[in-house]
Amino acid sequence: MKFQVKYKICLWKSYLEKGMSILNYAKYLVMFFALASNSVIWTFVFAAVFGISSFFLGWWWFRSEFMKAEFEVSNNYNLFVRQMRKSIRCSENRKV
Repeated sequence: MKFQVKYKICLWKSYLEKGMSILNYAKYLVMFFALASNSVIWTFVFAAVFGISSFFLGWWWFRSEFMKAEFEVSNNYNLFVRQMRKSIRCSENRKV
């Protein structure tokens, strides 16, 4: 299998996982519907809609730069990143 195919599969997987993490609480609605209704067909329909909407929500999350904002938020609380940014600023000031 070529690397580009592997890359695309991993990218699609990332879209799905990100969308599912955003819609985390909605999966419980599908689960409760499945328990309450006892309708296998409608449960599969809702699960399929949930999966497809998770994929497209994850795709939108990556494309609209929310992922960059998410990384920046985590970088603000990462001690290593803060130390590196501080040392880079100090070294840039010394060169001037």
